Amino acid sequence: MKLQKKVRQELEAIIGAIEIGNSYLLSSQVAGIAHHAANPNGASYTIRNTRCLDTIAGNPPEHINIFTAHVGSKACYIDNGLRRLKRLLENCD
Repeated sequence: MKLQKKVRQELEAIIGAIEIGNSYLLSSQVAGIAHHAANPNGASYTIRNTRCLDTIAGNPPEHINIFTAHVGSKACYIDNGLRRLKRLLENCD
């Protein structure tokens, strides 16, 4: 499939944005993510302190969902989606 130049540029920009976000999530700065469960469009918080993550994850408040930024979390979907998007773009030449 042949893509228009404008569509290709937009997909490449999307890939770049996802790569930046994914790199941050998987960096040593991020131990986990906390998300307010009652408000799916609400705030998410980055947990940078691993001791804090262990404490909160051991007994999380009822309204907070926590997941680590690495394997086994929902963050893995970002990397999977990024690879699929790159593969799609490669196959459009």
